[in-house]
Amino acid sequence: MCHPRVSFKEGANVERTIPYHFCSSENFAHSLVKAFISFIACFAHMQHRSLASEGSQPTFVSTAWGDAGQTRPARKGGQPIAVPLGWPTVGSGKKTKPATYVYRSMRVTMDDMVSKFHPAHEMEPDSDEMRTQVAIAICEGSKFRSPFLHSSTSIFGARRFRAMGQALRGEQQQTMVRINIWQLYEEGQLAASDVIDMSCRKGQGHFFQKGPGGYGTYVEDRFAEMLQHANKAEEVVLKWRGSIPTWAFEVAYVHDLLFMGSL
Repeated sequence: MCHPRVSFKEGANVERTIPYHFCSSENFAHSLVKAFISFIACFAHMQHRSLASEGSQPTFVSTAWGDAGQTRPARKGGQPIAVPLGWPTVGSGKKTKPATYVYRSMRVTMDDMVSKFHPAHEMEPDSDEMRTQVAIAICEGSKFRSPFLHSSTSIFGARRFRAMGQALRGEQQQTMVRINIWQLYEEGQLAASDVIDMSCRKGQGHFFQKGPGGYGTYVEDRFAEMLQHANKAEEVVLKWRGSIPTWAFEVAYVHDLLFMGSL
């Protein structure tokens, strides 16, 4: 039976290697039991890691998301921080809550950790030019290297985004990660304007407030296509590719269902 292995860092200098047991074998029942034990061990490790950051996850005091002065994230042992207008959300109806994580299928070349200059870096966050660059990146991002880090509000959206990349560029080897955008915002490493929610109509309307005809020819001509791409991938656009610290990326283990430690 084959036993490929997955490594992740634990603490500052300790690296642990876990066998990945989901390989075909004649003794399937034995493999399944061993896989279950590995899953439980990984889950316990994840729970241990999450205790320190548990208080940094945003929750609701009010149910009216997006209304200034009403929605606040409550922290254990800390002062409440307002959820910015236009912040990505997960869930629906009364279960809607501000997103803590976004997800991305990342190339194994670690290209997402490399910063390369792009004219968008020098544009004003609220400018029409910036909105045009976001539209171009969503519509054309699979054809060239986007300056933005494209992510999704769910694993399923990230998988659909990965499928588009595989179809256009033939990419096969990729790693699913999640990014703790709330902690990045809370620690001042992401500004509210660095997180552009294109995953739903409310987020899209918040960013493109003037509608399709208010930002020039490109946005007007490609607006419907842009929304189609963004809706399919449940897209959240982050500034910038190559500028987000590696500790904010957690690598998926066991079919994207469990996240084990930072890169």
